[in-house]
Amino acid sequence: MDWFDCCHQGHRVIKREVKVKLKTMVDEEIKINCKIRHPNIVQLMAVAYDCHGINLVTEFINGFNMEDLIFDEETKRNTSLNLSNKLFISMQCLQAVSYLHDLEKAIIHRDIKPANILIDGQSYITKLCDLGVSRVKSYTFYSLTNLGQPGTPGYMAPEILLEGKSATVKGDIWAIGISLIEFFAEEEAWGELNSYEEIKIMLQKGEPPRALALTKIPEPMNNILRDCVRFNPDVRPNALEVHKEICVNLQK
Repeated sequence: MDWFDCCHQGHRVIKREVKVKLKTMVDEEIKINCKIRHPNIVQLMAVAYDCHGINLVTEFINGFNMEDLIFDEETKRNTSLNLSNKLFISMQCLQAVSYLHDLEKAIIHRDIKPANILIDGQSYITKLCDLGVSRVKSYTFYSLTNLGQPGTPGYMAPEILLEGKSATVKGDIWAIGISLIEFFAEEEAWGELNSYEEIKIMLQKGEPPRALALTKIPEPMNNILRDCVRFNPDVRPNALEVHKEICVNLQK
């Protein structure tokens, strides 16, 4: 998929060209995006079909994604975030996830990660993007064998990665937990482990993300994020509960 800037009715937007062979996936993305209206989720503005494929026009975020903010040295040098800024960004992420999960037919994002969290460079308004692998949970099931499940291994919950279970809202909670661990720690959640097999071994041992041990994560936030990455999905909080915990413990 190719992304580039363009204009749409006087607004600066992002245009994405999609090849025809991806039409089924994109049709699903369009249906999902048509259901969504939230200030912390990137808005689909227009769709155009032509002989080359499908063009999706979404709102433009003039800034960077969270992945660059964590790992790109130039972005980090040019952006100085204090704890208050990080909490503001984190709470917007949780508001977006809570909205998706609380719809009448809950939407599971399935690929929450720092690269899919966009942040305005001036206001720090934050938006979740790339719902292309989302599915309305009431009618979709994926075979998860051989990593057939959409998602990114470093952010996939153990019940999905190890047990082959279908994705649920609790899998999204694990993913936002891992993403925010990296955001506050400014390190890879699993240290230098990057491959699917290496992360799988860590999960099989029941070991928490290594970045939780770093002192960069303030103590109340460390405990809150630790709850998000509990190995038992039934005891993970929902996004609204995490949001409330941050309000009570860190926004005093």
